[in-house]
Amino acid sequence: MELEAAMTAHLERHLGAVTSVLRDMRPVGRRLDVLVVAPTPEHPYQTLVTCGMSAVEQHIPPPQREHGFGFVELMLMLPPDWSLTAASTAWPIEQLRLLARLPQQRHTWLGYWHGIPHGEPPTPYSASTDFCAMAVLPPIVLDDEFRTIHRDARPSIELLALVPLYADEWAAKLRGGMDTLLPGFERIGLTELLDPHRPSAVVHHPDRLDTRG
Repeated sequence: MELEAAMTAHLERHLGAVTSVLRDMRPVGRRLDVLVVAPTPEHPYQTLVTCGMSAVEQHIPPPQREHGFGFVELMLMLPPDWSLTAASTAWPIEQLRLLARLPQQRHTWLGYWHGIPHGEPPTPYSASTDFCAMAVLPPIVLDDEFRTIHRDARPSIELLALVPLYADEWAAKLRGGMDTLLPGFERIGLTELLDPHRPSAVVHHPDRLDTRG
């Protein structure tokens, strides 16, 4: 498969060996596998990247097409001890596949600074987490060259990072857009490396109750 070969070569050039592929055994529409790069001394985290989303161009309105994002794949990074098989911690994999299918199912597109809630109102992805929405951000941990997969005679593929959000962060995004959260992201050092115990990027006044679940 040309796409998987190109993506594997890119990941191994920047991160390390692709040690496993989580095959889409029951595809809904287009097949979406997930490539897994195991932790290394240089990159001590698990990296998960979708493979299949970029087989079809996103439905981007003409005014936004000049910014790219026609062909994309999604990624996120997990702690080295995060289980990829336990039901309680499978939600990152489920969200990678679910959101990778979203543009074709809803005739839309995903790009930097977009956000997607888990329901309306958003609810936690599982009983094991308080995260209930996703932000789409540029990859931060690796250098800029990692963000784009170049292919001979084929359109380039851009990698978009998924970053889980808490309910108060999603509420702040609805009030003022993703820009409202960026100072808080910088304050807490937020990256695409999922930290299940990170603080919220929203600063709450001490005289107000912090209702984040």
